[in-house]
Amino acid sequence: MKLYFIAVVPPEPVRSEVWDMKHYMADHFETRGALKSPPHITLQPPFKWEEAREGELMRALKTHLETTKPFELNLKGYSCFKPKVIFVDMEESEPLLALQAGIKEMVQQDWGIMEERYGDKPFHPHMTIAFKDLRKEMFGLAWDEFKEKMYDRLIEIGSVCLLKHDGKKWHIAREIPFGTL
Repeated sequence: MKLYFIAVVPPEPVRSEVWDMKHYMADHFETRGALKSPPHITLQPPFKWEEAREGELMRALKTHLETTKPFELNLKGYSCFKPKVIFVDMEESEPLLALQAGIKEMVQQDWGIMEERYGDKPFHPHMTIAFKDLRKEMFGLAWDEFKEKMYDRLIEIGSVCLLKHDGKKWHIAREIPFGTL
């Protein structure tokens, strides 16, 4: 069994910009947890799946995304989940909320995967730059620096990614483009 999750990975140059933010946090605030995955917006949290059946995941996602159309997403500033997580925030996006809800429903109904870890918490899209390994005393310093910083990018979302854990880090296993129907 391998660990997988489903996410939106931003296109360049935003992907590199967010990587740089993660490295800045690691270098200045002693938090390296966010470096274990590429910049992303989680749509389906980690779940266990047989690696030999990875193709089934791909086919199901491809079928599910056949009628999904690309959409724009506005990344806007920073926010946090006190006292440990700092992230790139974004404006509310109906297409992103619909994408996440559809994937959540599909994985629950078709694959029997339930989100036990997160329960009924509402979806709060974000891109983490400082993870739960951020110590409380460093959180205050980091948040003081980032809470007023500007970050404003408009990106086009045209795919989702299946990410796989190799025992140490997350890697993009496959990217599934939206259909054109």
